[in-house]
Parts: sequence; structure tokens; C-alpha cells
Amino acid sequence: MEDIPIEYGDDCLLAFEAGKTPKYLYARFVNLVKCPDVPPDVHVQPPNDRAFKLTQAPGAPCLWEYDVDPWYIWMEFIEFPAGTRLHILHRPSGDNHFTNLVDGYIEEGYVFTNEYLVCGLQVGSIDGIAVVTWTPQATDLLAAINLAKGYDLFMELFPREDGKLVYKFCKLKDATNIKILYDPRNYEVTGILVPDVTGTYDPRISYNDKPLYEITTTQWFIWWDGIDTWNISTVPGIQGTNFWTRTDPDIEGIYDPTPPATGDATVSLIV
Repeated sequence: MEDIPIEYGDDCLLAFEAGKTPKYLYARFVNLVKCPDVPPDVHVQPPNDRAFKLTQAPGAPCLWEYDVDPWYIWMEFIEFPAGTRLHILHRPSGDNHFTNLVDGYIEEGYVFTNEYLVCGLQVGSIDGIAVVTWTPQATDLLAAINLAKGYDLFMELFPREDGKLVYKFCKLKDATNIKILYDPRNYEVTGILVPDVTGTYDPRISYNDKPLYEITTTQWFIWWDGIDTWNISTVPGIQGTNFWTRTDPDIEGIYDPTPPATGDATVSLIV
């Protein structure tokens, strides 16, 4: 299956090749700390762990905005001196919750750091980070990663010859390096199974260098053991009391139950 395409907008030639400027950007904020209320100034909670969809501004191709009450969020590429700014404004109060101006024009996955470090007049939040993406794959993957574990996260993108994209997320504070193959395919588990694990399994972060799939309604996973077996169980990496296995590199096919589980599970690609 092809990777999900980007919707392109008007050319911002400061930062993108002709015809390659994304119409939408996605900004996610983490670890912003609310400033204490000092009457009569009362601050709202900052928008942590939310992914905001910023739309290219009409007539301003190097500016993207999210303007839905109460938040006004924008990112812009500045021509001179060359720079990139990301900012959050809480319109009703006039409080600023995040700002960062960096030199040059960012690449996807850049981690912004809040320049507000001390609470003061018209400052609603301090500290925290933000990540900006524009490919749908990267946006979905970032939503699945707990960014609160470290400030030192960055992302690299590696195009493969077959057209798929591999994303590398590095969290140096946790000493982890994770390469993720984004495979947007969904799989279905069918059969007369006890316990019931049937349904649609959606892609999650990869496990043992192969895609991981989850059915969110009942928290079952399809995962590769890294050697020779696909598994269906409640926890990736642990087969548990009830599980099904398939000793084959191909994820599709029949999975055999291990008692007390009963019934053969069939895994098939949903077209």
C-alpha cells in the first residue's frame, strides 16, 4: 500500500521546493507548565498532549495557523533574517503559552523548546517542547509516543527504494533509538475463538523490526517474536495465558491456539 500522500498548498519557496509545500502542519505540545494564578490574573491550563492542525494562510504561503477559540497557534518561516517561529496565544486572556524562534528553516520532526522560562506579565505557561510534522504517517506515530519521557527527541526520515518511509525517533535521555516502518495496512482476525479476539487490528509502533497491530476494543495485539513466530496475545512480547501462534514469516494465515484458548484464528489483510 502506498504511503498516505501529503496535501500540498501554495509554494513557500523559502523552505520547500516548488510544488512541495504542505497545506497543513501538525503541532503537538508537551510538558508546558501552567503559571500560578496571581489574582486578578488567572491562567488556563496549557494545551498539552494535543495535536493541532495548522492550515496555510491565504495569501501568506509561509504562514500556517490554527485559529479556533480560545487558541491561536501559528508557525511561520521568516525571510530575513532566516528563521522559523512557533507561537501559542490564548486569545481571551492575551496570555502567551509558548514561543520559539530558531535560526533557519526547520525540517519535519524538529523539536521546539519554549523560550518562556519565567512567569510574568501575559505569560500563561513556561517550559515544555513542541514537535511539528506534516506527513500523516509521522503525525500518527508521534501521537503514539510518550514525549514526556525526554526533551531530547528528534526524528529522521529515510525513504526506501520501494517508496515506503522509515522514521527514526531518537530519545537520547532514555538512551533509545527506535526505527519505525510505517505500514498503514489493517488486519482482521476471524474465527470462533475463546476468548473472543476477533475484529480489526490497527497498526501501532513496530515491534522486533516488524509492524505491531492492536485491536483497541479488547486490547489484543498481533506481534512478531523476532525469530520465527507471529503471536496474538494481550501484551506484546508476552504470550500470556490465552494466545495463538503462527510459525511463519507471513502474518496472514491460520494461528493455532494454546490451551485454555480454543479455536483457530485466521488473520487476513483488509483491502
